[in-house]
Parts: sequence; C-alpha cells; structure tokens
Amino acid sequence: MFEELKTLVELQTIDSKLLAVEKELAVIPIKEKQLKDDLAAEEELVTGQRQTAKDQEKEQRAAEMDMKSAENAINKYQSQLTACKTNKEYTTMQHEIMLAKEKISVIEEKILHLMDKLEEGHKLLAEEEKVFAQKKKNFDEKTAEINVCAEEKNKEKEALQKTRLEIAKELSADTRLKYDKIAKIRNNLAVAGITESTCKGCYNELPPQMINDIMQNDRINNCQACGRILYWEEGLFATTNQRKE
Repeated sequence: MFEELKTLVELQTIDSKLLAVEKELAVIPIKEKQLKDDLAAEEELVTGQRQTAKDQEKEQRAAEMDMKSAENAINKYQSQLTACKTNKEYTTMQHEIMLAKEKISVIEEKILHLMDKLEEGHKLLAEEEKVFAQKKKNFDEKTAEINVCAEEKNKEKEALQKTRLEIAKELSADTRLKYDKIAKIRNNLAVAGITESTCKGCYNELPPQMINDIMQNDRINNCQACGRILYWEEGLFATTNQRKE
C-alpha cells in the first residue's frame, strides 16, 4: 500500500502538470483571436481613411468640373456681347457674366478648402498605414511565437500523457477508479498532503487519530470533508526518491 500511495501522489503530480498545460493551450486560441481582431480593427481604419481620401478627390474633381463649366459659360457670354442689339440684351449678358464669375469665386474657395482637406486626409492615411504596418509586423511575430509555444505545449502534453499511462498501470483498477472519481468532483485534485492538522485540499481540521493513521502511509485515508486521498509528505518520500518523469 505504501508504494501504491506513492504512485497516487506521482499520478496527481502528473495530472496537475497536465491540467496546467491544457489551460495554457486553451488560452492560445483566445490570444490568436485577440491579435486578429486588433489587426482587423486597424485595417478597417486604413480602409476607411482610403475611402475618405477617394471621396475627397472625387468631390474636388467635381468642383473643378463646375469651375470649368462656369469659365466656358463666361467665354460664351463674352462672345455673344458683340451680337447684342439692345441695351437690355447687353445688360442681361453682362449680368450673366457677373453671376458666372461669382460662381467661379465660390468654387475656387471650395477647391482650396477641399485641397486642404485632401492633404490632411493623405497625412492621416499615411499615419494609419504606418500603424497598420507595425501592427502587421507585430501580428506576424506574435503569431509565430504562439505557434512555437503551441507546438512545445502539445509535445509536453503528449509526454505527460505517456508518463501518466505508465504510472496508472501500477495502480489497481479499483484504486484508479476511486482516484478518477475524486478528481472529477474535486477539480482534478484527488490527492492532498496534510499540514499540521489540516487537509491541504480543503483546509479542514483532521481528527488526531486520523493524522496518526495518515502519518503511517500504509493505507489509503480519505479526508472526511472533501474525500481526497491524504498522505504525509515527509514520511512518504523520506527514504525513497520520487520517480522522475
């Protein structure tokens, strides 16, 4: 029973390591998603800024076309001045020319404003593209690191699972069943040491006689509060070394 209890402790050590590795592996997809989301958000900003720049360029071209149309109208009216037969016709034509010139003045102000906006837009786009390039570089580096980490953790998990199988074979079927049952309901912690007069699993007080029995390490004792298998660390590994993985 001494050796079986020692094997149970070793099995618990392996299972605790396995649980830690599995938790690390579970976090990896979350980290990958966060990296992808961050990159996608920055890419969306760049796309939006590019569209803004295109819209501003389109608006500026439209204003320039309006100004060209107004200039053509002035040329047309001026060519028609000599053909005017009455003062009224001449005055009307002069008025149309004045209106066209006022329109051109307004359009010129609009174009200047649009040019300033476009210049600022191009600056913002350049800044966003720079940020995106840096984030893409960071994404590639972090993704590579995560992939390496995942590969290492999967290898570690595989090695631990192999070791676990070898250790579990040394236990009787009944003992393995009891261990698995306790681990399932106690967050994968089926075996716990004792410290002074308490169970390290649930920290409940243990009766003095039970402590004496546990210190013998010659049979399986279960905590009356949490049901975990208890052992005395100093006594169990005082004369023999724990199996290396």
